[in-house]
Amino acid sequence: MDCHIHTKFSYDSSCEMEEVLLQNNHTLTFTDSLIFDNLIAEEDSILDDEKYSQEIFSLREKFPERKIYKGIEIGYTKGNRERIQNYLTDKSFDVKLLSIRSNGKLDFMSDEILFENVNTVVAEYFSLMKQAITEIDGINVLSSLDYGLRRFSLSKRAVILLVEHELEEIFKLMIQRNIALELNAKGCFFYGYRYLYDFAVTLYQELGGTLFTFGSEAKRATEVELNFSRLIENAKKAGIHHVVQFDKGKCVNFKI
Repeated sequence: MDCHIHTKFSYDSSCEMEEVLLQNNHTLTFTDSLIFDNLIAEEDSILDDEKYSQEIFSLREKFPERKIYKGIEIGYTKGNRERIQNYLTDKSFDVKLLSIRSNGKLDFMSDEILFENVNTVVAEYFSLMKQAITEIDGINVLSSLDYGLRRFSLSKRAVILLVEHELEEIFKLMIQRNIALELNAKGCFFYGYRYLYDFAVTLYQELGGTLFTFGSEAKRATEVELNFSRLIENAKKAGIHHVVQFDKGKCVNFKI
C-alpha cells in the first residue's frame, strides 16, 4: 500500500525497482521525480518516461501476481507551470503526486534556507502549495506536506499558528478536486512532524476530506513501508479505516 517510492529514475536514488519488489510483497506504487530547475541537483531532473514505462512493463510480466502501479512525483518549482504541463500532456500515469520544492531561488531543503526568516519561508511554502494545486492539472495526491519545514525545528504551537489558515484554504481546494492527502511516514517519524500531520488530518476531515494515502518517500528498498505500523496505528486513532491507491487515476480503496 506504499504510494510514494523512489528508484534509480529519481535524481537522489540508486534503488533498483526489482530490489523493491523482492523486499516487499505488497501492492506498490513507484513515484519517481520530475523537477524542473532542481536547485539541489543544479539541473533539470526529468523523468525518462520511455525507460521508466518499459521497466515497469517488464516487471509486471516478470511478477504477474503483483500489483505494480506507475506514478510520478511532480516537484513543483516556482515559474515552471508551463514546462510541467507540457511534460505531462502525452504521458500516462496511475497516480500523480504533487510536492513543493523551491521558490525559484532556494530549495526548501537547502542549507541556504536556514539563513532566511522562518516565518517568511513557511508562509511562502504554503502559498506556493496553494498556487501549485490550482495550476497543475490532474493531481491525485498532495505529498510530503512537511517538506518546507524539515530544515527548521519548530514547536507545535508555532507551526499551527503559521499554517492553519493556509491549510484550510489548501484543503478546500483539494476536496473540490478530489485530491488525496498523503500521510508521509518520513515526515512523521524521521523529521518529527507527526503533530503537523495529526493537525492536518483533523482539519482535512472537518472540511469533508476523506481521501488518504500512505507514503514512505523511500529511496532505498529497505525504506519501503518503513514505520507503516506506526502510521496505521496513528491513522486508526484519527478514525481513518481506509486508504486509497490510484489505478489509471481512479481511486482504489484499501482497508487498513
